[in-house]
Amino acid sequence: MRWRSLVLVTSLGVVALAFVPTCACAERDPDAASPTPAPSAPRAAEKPDRAERPRADDGTRADPPPADASPASEAPPAATTTVVVRVHAREGGTVAGAAVDLHRVGNGAKGYERPIEASGTSGDDGVVRFRVPAGQFFARASREGLLGASGTGRAPQSAGVSETTFAVVIRPAVRHEGTVVVAETGDPIVGAVVRINPGGLISETTTDANGRFTFTNVAFAQDPAAWVEAPGYMPDSPSRKEPDPTTVIWSFRLRQATVVRGRLRGPDGV
Repeated sequence: MRWRSLVLVTSLGVVALAFVPTCACAERDPDAASPTPAPSAPRAAEKPDRAERPRADDGTRADPPPADASPASEAPPAATTTVVVRVHAREGGTVAGAAVDLHRVGNGAKGYERPIEASGTSGDDGVVRFRVPAGQFFARASREGLLGASGTGRAPQSAGVSETTFAVVIRPAVRHEGTVVVAETGDPIVGAVVRINPGGLISETTTDANGRFTFTNVAFAQDPAAWVEAPGYMPDSPSRKEPDPTTVIWSFRLRQATVVRGRLRGPDGV
């Protein structure tokens, strides 16, 4: 039994050896001339399928805009309107040569930060015209110690409105002064912030070591407003006196604020 297995293995081995050279001869004739390989055609330079794209800020490649993309259109210009300011004297006549400032209202600006949109000088007829973007404005005018301010009004831009007129009556400038003290003791409050609004433009100052404050060259107003802020004190409505047309005296008596301490808890008691 072992011999037959060995012969079978040997026979298979012989057959394999005989088969391998035969296959080799069939594949290649040693007497045949070796064919000369045809020269290969030069390859065209490889071209990228698209141009190198610019890189975005995050390092990724951004696709360029289409070739036919048109540039973004510019924003349309702001609509403009004409604002006419007429300057009058208290007696009723017009005032020539007055310096006029047109202030824009809005855009989150505080009263004492309202920018001057345009400036000019009134003509012989007491009039000055401004061509400005539509919006909300008020005007101030001054000349040789005379000062005045208009009310606030809107200057719209529309087909039915060609111009908007503001009237300013100039009078002798007004002086505002006063004191800020502690209501319980009468002691002066130093560094309190005082603001007044005679109509349109807010002015601001602080109290000195004696609790006093002063505003000069203020436009006349029928009912001027004033208020004060001081850390640690409650706001208060002031008293006001007007001994003459060019003087306003204010008196503020502030009460000390009460400090309340505690802890807020939620529904669960935490």
